[in-house]
Amino acid sequence: MALKYEIVGDPASCYWLIQIMDEQEETEFPKELGSISAGLMDTDYCFIKLTGVDWNMDLTPWITPAVFGKRDFGHGAEETRREMERILHRIAVLNRQHIADKCLVLGGYSLAGLFSLWCAYNSKMFFGVAAASPSVWYPNWIDYVETHECNCRRVYLSLGDREKCSKNELVCQVEEKIRDQLAFLKRDPHVINATLVMNPGNHFQDAAIRMASGFVWVMKEQVILDEAMRRG
Repeated sequence: MALKYEIVGDPASCYWLIQIMDEQEETEFPKELGSISAGLMDTDYCFIKLTGVDWNMDLTPWITPAVFGKRDFGHGAEETRREMERILHRIAVLNRQHIADKCLVLGGYSLAGLFSLWCAYNSKMFFGVAAASPSVWYPNWIDYVETHECNCRRVYLSLGDREKCSKNELVCQVEEKIRDQLAFLKRDPHVINATLVMNPGNHFQDAAIRMASGFVWVMKEQVILDEAMRRG
């Protein structure tokens, strides 16, 4: 794995948004960034784009047989998480910042959404997670969630209302599974707030806008609270 990063905005901001992207998401990134900025209005934030992952091997937590085509899924999530955290620490140090002073929000779409959720259970670095159309149909994922606690305070889930129409016997369970995911988050003592937003369309519709909505939801309330604290 050769995880690469690009910084958009000022790392001095206390709000960092982090997302692993594929080539299509990179193409639509200006639309996503514009929607985030509109939603957060005058809030300064730093966006850190991560690329260079093998989608099937580097974002999934355990090996499972292929669901689409012939490529099996790997167990590279742990290595990817560690490398991502090293990069974030490096960015902070190079900019004479302390990572502990940052409000970090991790986001991802599809398998990157599943990875983001997995990080919520396996890292204490992130304040919140925005998982759009996450692959919670992944075999044994809900069993895993049932026996683990989330470390994030705010979790945003979203799904297209036609994603359950897939002909794949695993993927068609996605709406049922994401509602199970939400139920576990609602009962988790570490989670302040969790939500599920249903969007019109299938898995591939409006990905950039769906991701932006997730980041804004996670961030907006915290920004208001921080501003209130600053004003006393």
